[in-house]
Amino acid sequence: MKSFYRTGLAWRRWRHEARPFSPKKAGCPVHAAVGICVLFVLLVSGCTATKPNTTPASQAAGITLHELLSRLPARDADEQRWVSALLLESAPESVGEICARLDTIKPGNDAQVRYALSGMSAYSTLPGHEADRTRYAGALCSSLNAMRSPLAQAFVMQQLQLAGGKESVETLSRFLPDEKLC
Repeated sequence: MKSFYRTGLAWRRWRHEARPFSPKKAGCPVHAAVGICVLFVLLVSGCTATKPNTTPASQAAGITLHELLSRLPARDADEQRWVSALLLESAPESVGEICARLDTIKPGNDAQVRYALSGMSAYSTLPGHEADRTRYAGALCSSLNAMRSPLAQAFVMQQLQLAGGKESVETLSRFLPDEKLC
């Protein structure tokens, strides 16, 4: 009997008798299940907190600005006109956001943004799109005043030369004294 107590079997036997249900004894890993549930909740809440900005560029189609920019450069002229038309539907918001991206992106990484602006310039100057041209030129003028990068300003001024009208003369005249931009 002495060897029975020395091995600790009596203690183990008493411990299991004192608790009728033990998660380890029953094979139910409660702690692991709780840990997995907590991990899942944290993962889901973290994913929703890092969700990208999904500003719809086209309210009717429900396509975001990021999705439209990812289609540029377009495969053909029809796709370019389609993307430009959807971007101009939500002008001036979409034009302002694109110009803000152009102002903050490093030169060389801004090809999609430049394709978008030049495509909108070409689309808005087509016959029968005078309302689009006016909205687009107004959005470019308001965005140009907020821009800081001289390269981005020069590109927007080129687009205003193509799509702008009398409404853009006053905005462009402010930049005439700057030799870098003229």
